Amino acid sequence: MHAWPKCQPRCTRGLSAGTPPSNGVSTQRASTQGSPAALQCAMVRIEGSSKARTRGIPSDGYAAFAECLLRGIETLCGVDYLHFPTPSTLTVFTGPIDRFFGFDLGRLGYRAQQRELIWHSRPVPKHPTVQTNFPDLAEPAIRAIEWRHMAPPIGNGTLITMEYPYTPDDPEDFEYPMPTAKDRELYSKYRDRAAREPQVIFAGRLATYRYLDMDQAIGAAMKCWSREIEPRLRS
Repeated sequence: MHAWPKCQPRCTRGLSAGTPPSNGVSTQRASTQGSPAALQCAMVRIEGSSKARTRGIPSDGYAAFAECLLRGIETLCGVDYLHFPTPSTLTVFTGPIDRFFGFDLGRLGYRAQQRELIWHSRPVPKHPTVQTNFPDLAEPAIRAIEWRHMAPPIGNGTLITMEYPYTPDDPEDFEYPMPTAKDRELYSKYRDRAAREPQVIFAGRLATYRYLDMDQAIGAAMKCWSREIEPRLRS
């Protein structure tokens, strides 16, 4: 059995690992284009929609969590994997699947967010929840994340991350898929290509072209290990 590093999350009732309700009501935000297909990318939150009894974040943050997972594994930074020949050993690729194939079938659509950190000098939180969504198109930000709800207070104030969605051109900025019918059709062609790469396992948001919350991404990684990687390493 594979021994996963002991990076235990701090589970606290009411904290979110991905998609909490927004102020207890259903909210929706359309893209600036307002096309019906783009509405599939709208952020919708419904009170009580989560079945999880506890939700939270790693006690030391996700950076420490990632360091824990990589402990004992050689890591190279500042290296573009795609500049190297196709691997002859088993490889897990988590980048954009269309970029892996040089975009030769066309480019998939992706979205990303620009983030702004704002410090408010106030003794109490500014928002009632960790995440507050802004469905109004007149509001440039799509949501606010207030860290005081998930972490100990820092001084006499509260730190908020404002997130602004946009469509990136640089693959380094791709964060999540744009699931229009056209993109789903194109992804299916790349998926068929990926199935013919015996030494490469495509995993994660960008390689499987799926929107995954953090808990789902971790769960998918563990399944990938037990179902695809470990059996092949043992054979």
